[in-house]
Amino acid sequence: MACIKEAVSDFLPIRDYQIIPLSRQVLREGFSCGREKIDNFFLKSALEKHNKNQVKVHVAVINQDDDIKKSIGFYSVCVRTIGCSKFIQKIKRLFKAYGGVPVVYLSMIGVTEEYSGRGVGSFLLADALDRSLRASKDIGIHGVALDAATDELVAFYSRFGFKLLQNAKGERTMFISCAQIEDAISKA
Repeated sequence: MACIKEAVSDFLPIRDYQIIPLSRQVLREGFSCGREKIDNFFLKSALEKHNKNQVKVHVAVINQDDDIKKSIGFYSVCVRTIGCSKFIQKIKRLFKAYGGVPVVYLSMIGVTEEYSGRGVGSFLLADALDRSLRASKDIGIHGVALDAATDELVAFYSRFGFKLLQNAKGERTMFISCAQIEDAISKA
């Protein structure tokens, strides 16, 4: 596999925001994406979980000279193993001895209602995929997985190359391999 020389963000247009790790300098007060579970996580427990390494949270903030950065979106990731039964036979054979497929799990992503529809979510997702691919060069990660909350989100993530796994009824676990991410970046 070829080395990645540029970050995904190098291929995206310049924005009036940037993505930084969550810290006390990020203004979370007033964040609302319209989904209570996501809002509560970001407002109440994201910083603590980030600091304890339970997840890592990356935040899209408005470019300002201020010490306090206004958040307009975020995503959180952690490492997880997904059972082999959800994958095609080729992947099942490859990871059977390990008891599951190692992935970066995109546990939450949210964009404020004010910035919804402006490409912030796509930018956050591209950043998460880029960071995951870079991490896969040093540790065993086969891809990125997430659970889409709605059928509309399944369609959104499908545009980025995610595929539904062999899920139980009602589940919407999706996956994209590191090889697919790398291929997409090389074509950008």
